[in-house]
Amino acid sequence: MRQFFLAVDPAAVPRAGDLVTLDREESHHLQAVLRGAEGRAWCLVDGLGNRYEARSAAVAGKLVTLEVVSVLRDTREDDGPLLTLACAVVKGKHFDLVVEKAVELGAARLLPLVTARGVIEPGEGRRARWESLMRAALKQCGRSRLPELAEPLDLPAALAACRGQALYVGGAPDERPLLAGAAAGGAPRRERALFIGPEGGWTAVEAAELASAGAVPLDLGPFTLRTETAAIVGLAALRALAGS
Repeated sequence: MRQFFLAVDPAAVPRAGDLVTLDREESHHLQAVLRGAEGRAWCLVDGLGNRYEARSAAVAGKLVTLEVVSVLRDTREDDGPLLTLACAVVKGKHFDLVVEKAVELGAARLLPLVTARGVIEPGEGRRARWESLMRAALKQCGRSRLPELAEPLDLPAALAACRGQALYVGGAPDERPLLAGAAAGGAPRRERALFIGPEGGWTAVEAAELASAGAVPLDLGPFTLRTETAAIVGLAALRALAGS
């Protein structure tokens, strides 16, 4: 069943019998794109891990109101690994792809990185675009929880935000000796963070910071990958390591 996004107050999650109203964009999607009819059942997700069955109740202007029939907690979001992707912001729409695929691959948190060799820093309005892309990816892939999207961070701040997690770092083949300052060890941890650098690569200082924090190099294959490709491959590899 196709999903629609329902913005809710986390402190007041709707219950069966409640009336809820979709925002203008989602209302337009239901009305104009799918020709929604009154009384038909729809699936709503709130980005908090909840899934709702709801029926169209009324249309007022450009907004659609629905009645909640049932609420289901999505256990898939609660039982899997908690993955954080800390990825250098790259130019153009390349980072848009990172944002979209991070949602599809089940990331719980996305940390945009501003690095020494980054091509471009985040600009005005970019966060709103990323949030829109995340909601669209959420609906498309069948997830019910939106990843947490942090403000852009430098590497020390991102490492501090991931303290206590199992840390991994992706690098080009010729960077791996520089990054090989830590070795995997200890019991497996549910919370895992992947650090992906910019197209220009990690600096020696950044590599030392990652190694000092205990980040383990993650083998992404014998070839040099673009940042967005490395992020996708790396997240998939971490899910496989978690047995998910």
